[in-house]
Amino acid sequence: IKELPNTIENTVNERLYKEIKRFDEKICAINEASQKMGAVYGIKDADQKISLLNDIIQLYPDTYNARITLGYEELRANPSNINAMCDLVALYDSIGENRNAIKYARQAIETDLSTKDYMLNDERLTEDLKRKIIEIN
Repeated sequence: IKELPNTIENTVNERLYKEIKRFDEKICAINEASQKMGAVYGIKDADQKISLLNDIIQLYPDTYNARITLGYEELRANPSNINAMCDLVALYDSIGENRNAIKYARQAIETDLSTKDYMLNDERLTEDLKRKIIEIN
């Protein structure tokens, strides 16, 4: 029984150390992703920019604006990129920006009519947005 306080203290310290280490690793990933995101805006070559954005998303998926910037860059590199349009639809829908989601849904459907069926079955999209997509001619 006399050893119980030491055992508890050692267990708590071990768990605390693991959490601090995990937190430090996450902070480092966030900082690295943030620095790389800043560098993205200075790159002129679309392929390099897209590659760096993919690296950023791999490093820290929640990096502010990385996925939307990637979608725009993919569209800039290939204006008829249906996948980029659909990704932007899903991203905008996920953050509640229906106007932009509808804008890219309409653009995707105008590019390829079969995209409408794809979006209506896309699990990433809300039912509310899907109802609006149905109304797009």
